[in-house]
Amino acid sequence: MTKKEREQMHDKLTLQMMENVNRHAAVQEMIQEEDKEGSDMVKLTVAFCTGCLVTVAASMLLTML
Repeated sequence: MTKKEREQMHDKLTLQMMENVNRHAAVQEMIQEEDKEGSDMVKLTVAFCTGCLVTVAASMLLTML
């Protein structure tokens, strides 16, 4: 293999690696967006459950008085 062929092969492999890195970055970005949406849903669910428990506790307290 000549020096020029090795350089061409190196350039080709470098381009493939760059494409893989870009694809990986895009996938990671999509995953982070999905995680953020899921995280927001968990926060809303916890807030709702907390509100329900506070309401039940207040109701029980008022019933005892």
